[in-house]
Amino acid sequence: MEISVQKDVKELLLNEWQLLGGVNAPKGSLKKLADKYNINDNTVRRWKAEHLKKNITNVRKEQTNKRTAKSRDIQIKKDILNDVPREEVMEKHGIKKSAYYVKEKSIRELVKNRNKIIFESVSDRLISDKEERLIRYKTIKLELLDKIEEAMLDNESYDLKQLNDKLNLLTKAEKELYKELRLKVTYEEAEFEKQLAEEETQRNRLEIEKLKQGTEEDKKVEIKIIGVEKDE
Repeated sequence: MEISVQKDVKELLLNEWQLLGGVNAPKGSLKKLADKYNINDNTVRRWKAEHLKKNITNVRKEQTNKRTAKSRDIQIKKDILNDVPREEVMEKHGIKKSAYYVKEKSIRELVKNRNKIIFESVSDRLISDKEERLIRYKTIKLELLDKIEEAMLDNESYDLKQLNDKLNLLTKAEKELYKELRLKVTYEEAEFEKQLAEEETQRNRLEIEKLKQGTEEDKKVEIKIIGVEKDE
């Protein structure tokens, strides 16, 4: 049997064996396929062993490549977090500027989510009864407003001043609690957002410059065409 023909038969036989279940195929499947394609039993068994060995090698290579890529990705992000200069990171890991920005953006999201989790945890520990406390504040506030209305109707200026002072204090406490519930953005997150805005501005400027350059070139070409005199 010619080598090219044998190769085709080998591929057909192994594909059919895989469809039957491969290593889980019914007993005697290989023997039946050997008879079907008129191939020696020993040859078929050798093909099977080579096929399995090749697959295992490919799986191991794929796993190694994934581990290497993951390790490289972690190292790039560590360098960015450690404030290694952008050009140095790009040169060290052989990545383009676009890839660098993608990694940097993912780190920002990671830090943002981490900070949110930390603040939520701290807030929950310090103020475990936030909702109940807000309800109490609202209830007290409504009661104070009712008393203020009564004092105004009775022209009780002294009571009115005391009630207003209490209302102001309660309002301040309520605002502080709302701040905790909103989990205000940290300084670090604000810095990241600022960097993003600056980068976006820089990219927009570059695009505008490119457009300007293109327009200038078009004008030059137009001037040249208009300035050409036809030969008489």
